[in-house]
Amino acid sequence: MPATPALTVLLTEDVREFMPNGLAVNDEAVFSTKHELVRHKEVLDLHFQLIGKAVKSKSQKLGKVSDFSYDENSYFIQKLYVTKPLTKIFAAEDTLIIDRTQIIEVTDKYILVEDADIKATEDETVPAAASAA
Repeated sequence: MPATPALTVLLTEDVREFMPNGLAVNDEAVFSTKHELVRHKEVLDLHFQLIGKAVKSKSQKLGKVSDFSYDENSYFIQKLYVTKPLTKIFAAEDTLIIDRTQIIEVTDKYILVEDADIKATEDETVPAAASAA
């Protein structure tokens, strides 16, 4: 890595291999400062941060992005892991998994996803004691 504490950028085409402890590159010279990447200036100036971004649907706030997974070949994000707000943390599951196909819009302030319109059937709502009888 460069000796200066300035923000450095590693382009995806310079990644040689994914390793358990990080990424392998051929030479530390592939790390660039944002001033050296003139053609990427517009994107770098966005300062987009996925972790911590609010996630909502049209009907409710779902939480914030706590992690994500991506495809190692295309570098496309595949899933978002969304942590629910404290008011909903006592629910059965505290993390939502959002697939890339459910994402409608991404802005600087939030990520809009499809509402989950899953309705339980009558068989699924029968209490366990009643179904055992």
